[in-house]
Amino acid sequence: MDISVLYLDMCVKAKEIQKIRNGYFQWSDFHCFRKTINEINPENLDITWQKSKKVEYGPLYTWWIPTQSQLQGLLQGSPLGNIRNLTHVMEVRGEDFYDKFTSMEQIWLSIVMDSMHDKIWNFETKKWELI
Repeated sequence: MDISVLYLDMCVKAKEIQKIRNGYFQWSDFHCFRKTINEINPENLDITWQKSKKVEYGPLYTWWIPTQSQLQGLLQGSPLGNIRNLTHVMEVRGEDFYDKFTSMEQIWLSIVMDSMHDKIWNFETKKWELI
């Protein structure tokens, strides 16, 4: 499971993905929360594996950190299917774009955002941008 600052930042800023859980987590979810609303850095970030149905400290500073399989599950039923989504998006965006990612979670989050929300991660601005 990727808990790098890059992946956490990508998840927190993927508003469309966060709306899926809306502060309520399933038993097997990973989530992160911040003690403050400051930018993500390792000093103010906690990662927890969710063991209950609701997070007691509320959604304001809480974000869902999806696993690779959860991200792939979001694409189930897609006309392209999971593996075809991976190869199709990599062909369209180019392999150089995906060389910048360091984990499969980052790649699959990018594919979900691209396929479902027409957004790609901008490494310079560190934001999701419409294509």
